[in-house]
Order: sequence, then structure tokens, then C-alpha cells
Amino acid sequence: MLKRVHHIGYSVHNVEEAIAEFERLFGSRILTRATTSYGKPLAFVSLADTQVEFLETSADPGMHLDHIAYEVDDAAAEVATLKAKGAETTEANPSLAGSRSARVTVLGSALQLYQALK
Repeated sequence: MLKRVHHIGYSVHNVEEAIAEFERLFGSRILTRATTSYGKPLAFVSLADTQVEFLETSADPGMHLDHIAYEVDDAAAEVATLKAKGAETTEANPSLAGSRSARVTVLGSALQLYQALK
């Protein structure tokens, strides 16, 4: 079962530029920096009562919505339930340290199932 929105993921041309702009405009602070499995930088910043993820994947300037991530208790169980209903999903795999995630496509848009590992 989906809980609350955990984060909103944006594809950006430059992670550092996105971080600086969110710090300047909204007072966001960096929560996590990492590198994707394909060697590109990513970062999570705070924004109001949620987080924003910047993924350096876009060749275009600006920010482009990549996904909205919802917290779940068990990502693998959610994937199995959604697959049984005919949804297109990825497998639930470890992502950043301390989490597991999977993607589901709904009407052509990506939602991420985000499970914090204890």
C-alpha cells in the first residue's frame, strides 16, 4: 500500500546548479550525494516536508520530472501485487544505502516504490 510521497525526482543537466538554485530560492539543504549505477551524480535536498532528488541525466537545460516516489512497507510485495494486476514494473532492488526501490509505469509516467530498509 502506498503511503506518503517520499521524494520527487527530477532529471537535470547539472546537479550542482540545481542544488545551488534550490538553496538560493527555497533554503533547501543537501541531505545525500551519491553516484548512480551508470556513473552520474545525484543528490537529495530538503524541500518543505519532502525531499527532491536531482539526477544528472538530461542533456536539456532545466529540470524535467523523472518520477514521484511513494513510501511502501515492502517494495517486493508491492511489485508482486501490481504485476498480478497487469502493471509494468521493474524488480525491487537495493538503491541508495538503506533503501530498496522499484518503478511502476502508470499511463506512461513513472512512479517509484521506495522502501526504507531498517
